[in-house]
Amino acid sequence: MNEAIQREIFNYLVKKSNLYIFGLLNDCFNSPLLKELFRKCKTDFTRDRKMPFKNVVFFILNLAKKSLQVELPLFMKWFSKGKAITLSGFIQNRDKIKPELFSHLLGFMNNEFYTDNEARVKRWNGFRLLSIDGSFFIFPHTKELKRIYGTTTNQNNSELVQAKGSILYDLLNHMVIDGILAPN
Repeated sequence: MNEAIQREIFNYLVKKSNLYIFGLLNDCFNSPLLKELFRKCKTDFTRDRKMPFKNVVFFILNLAKKSLQVELPLFMKWFSKGKAITLSGFIQNRDKIKPELFSHLLGFMNNEFYTDNEARVKRWNGFRLLSIDGSFFIFPHTKELKRIYGTTTNQNNSELVQAKGSILYDLLNHMVIDGILAPN
């Protein structure tokens, strides 16, 4: 067998498939440690409820395109054996999760994709081709958001709660590497 064919076979065998990576992510979701680390209070998600920790996270990651009133019942039908939950119940559960969970999950996915996966990671002239994009976000005018992000004024001298955000993106592998949301 010539060297090129051997290299192709080796590359095929060592590529981490999406199924493999998502299997590891599923193991992460099923780990009691994940819930322990990223729930806000020790008493949160201790009982078997209509929408447990894992399902709340899955629903948030689902990136609903329609209103919560439309998406939530459909999600519950498929992922919670038809149990119904109110919009208020979901929002209360969502508020029990630390936002840092999503940075952790992004880091986990990136670590799995970029580690021991040379055959799959696309490069341009041997380098990863990365791009940064940023934008400004206007938030509702609440005391908490005002405290975190501060305010700015627009052309009409109206006070706005505004933040700036940016994302680091791998152009060839279509992966978000990192993101940040900061005061303006």
